[in-house]
Amino acid sequence: MSEDSDSEENNINNVESQPRPSEEKNALSKSAINQLVKSVVAESKKSSNSESTPRITNEARDALATYGAIFIRQITDKALTHSMKKTMTSGNVFSALKDSGFADLAQECRGIAEKSKTAREDNRKRKKSKKLESLGISEEELLRQQEALFEKARKEMELEDEEVMKYQHELESMNLQPTPAKHKPQTAEVDEEDFDI
Repeated sequence: MSEDSDSEENNINNVESQPRPSEEKNALSKSAINQLVKSVVAESKKSSNSESTPRITNEARDALATYGAIFIRQITDKALTHSMKKTMTSGNVFSALKDSGFADLAQECRGIAEKSKTAREDNRKRKKSKKLESLGISEEELLRQQEALFEKARKEMELEDEEVMKYQHELESMNLQPTPAKHKPQTAEVDEEDFDI
């Protein structure tokens, strides 16, 4: 192969790897990329015990944003083909990652998803307990108050039932049957003489 064909092939690969204008508008946000880069740099710094902080050019950040969006689109597309329902699940994403040759990444993502689910459940429980604490009342006291309200409601219903029974006995003793009130519209009687025909 000649040098001209090698350089031509490299030029074609470079052109294909450049972000297209339609892809740039669908790129990940700069703030998301900056957060990811900062976290990776911080982890890298911890693991290597290095004092120097690596610098990342704006061009590299733009490439990460664009190619990250392309990667997400491709995995999403594969995950949707795995989904037999209208809803795509995390299991579909894991399968798409495995099918794309990212089995290790899929395993790591599954672990992160499980930790995230546990953290959400813990957070939900913590918020619930904080609500109780903010009321300044213990859970036992709230249950006692709830029972007291139920008892009060039962007594009120019993009183109403007794009043209804009492009313029905009074009607029966007077030989009257309880009937629902019917509304009869009052109409004035009109004589034909009132109209000139």
